[in-house]
Amino acid sequence: MNNDSKKVVVNDACIGCGICATIASEVFEMNSETNKSEVRKDADFSEENLAKAKAGAEACPVGAIKIE
Repeated sequence: MNNDSKKVVVNDACIGCGICATIASEVFEMNSETNKSEVRKDADFSEENLAKAKAGAEACPVGAIKIE
């Protein structure tokens, strides 16, 4: 796992809308058991994908994504 995964966190406020996974599928995926978003275990944290992750975080209606 890439250490950059600690830079991107989806917290318990997630309501499972899926917008982040739609915008940045390289970083986020929907968990079929919890129906919430999570950071992919195989996430690619390239500069381009981190930019997409930031866009996904900004689109999150409940502010559940934190990027350091």
